[in-house]
Amino acid sequence: AMVVDFCRRQSVFAVPGVATPNEVAELAVTNPPLLRVFPAACFGGPVYLGHLRRAFPDQHLMAAGGIPAEQAADYLKAGTSVVTVGSGLF
Repeated sequence: AMVVDFCRRQSVFAVPGVATPNEVAELAVTNPPLLRVFPAACFGGPVYLGHLRRAFPDQHLMAAGGIPAEQAADYLKAGTSVVTVGSGLF
């Protein structure tokens, strides 16, 4: 939370990383524009992101980590705002 506050004061766009609902809850109070859920694929993929989205409906989530390009649409349907695909491209 301190890093998010510092970046906001410096006008720097920060996307903090989270993995668990507790981490989402801790950072949600700082009202970040986006939280990066990593590694999304290892935590249950679109199903897990869907659960997080329902638990935190006002929080924008970015799915990252182990996502194959052909599953990107599934993550978006689950409610994520952004999906990143890196190693899944190769």
